[in-house]
Amino acid sequence: PFPCFRYESRYGQTAPEALIRGNNLAVLLKQRNKYAEAEKLYRKAIGGQSLVLGANHADTLQTVSNLAVLLRGMGPTRAAEAETYFRRVLTGREADLGEGHPATLQALTNLASFLGDQDARETEAETLHRRTLARWEAHYGPAHPGTLHAAANLAFFLDNVLKREDDETENLYRRVVTGYCEQLGENHRSTIKANENLERYVQQRQQEQSWFFL
Repeated sequence: PFPCFRYESRYGQTAPEALIRGNNLAVLLKQRNKYAEAEKLYRKAIGGQSLVLGANHADTLQTVSNLAVLLRGMGPTRAAEAETYFRRVLTGREADLGEGHPATLQALTNLASFLGDQDARETEAETLHRRTLARWEAHYGPAHPGTLHAAANLAFFLDNVLKREDDETENLYRRVVTGYCEQLGENHRSTIKANENLERYVQQRQQEQSWFFL
């Protein structure tokens, strides 16, 4: 039997070791595309963690987040459930850690990313991406790596989801490149990727403008 089940037999289903191993097994099953089995283990782990640790404990919310990601990957029929769990994680993080904690901001990013993939939810997604960036700036400053990552996410969303070709999007890309160069160096993979995104976007805008003036 799997280690988590051996712990259940010896210590009970809510033993911390059993809960940890059950969650780890669910991660492994997801990686192997065994979604139904992974879902059962995630739900079992959440029930045990909520009972032993509390609904807003960091470990519980991480498992809820894992379940949300799993459901998101299972397609449109599970989207409503996934959204419920993404929102549960965000609410729990805000209540336990505050709106400016990095874990809360990651939960906000996850929800924004999810909504950006759903039909007719782009406006909500944009609002959350902008809120994420504003919170990073307010709590950690404009040059923090988390702030730059949030700026990159917003630029990518405006570019690839909303298909905007405007100065705001280009300036966001430029801001990310400049910030990464200063923080990480010009040869860091994140800087290189950001520069590639900027170059592609600028070329795309120039091409569109040349067609406009033909």
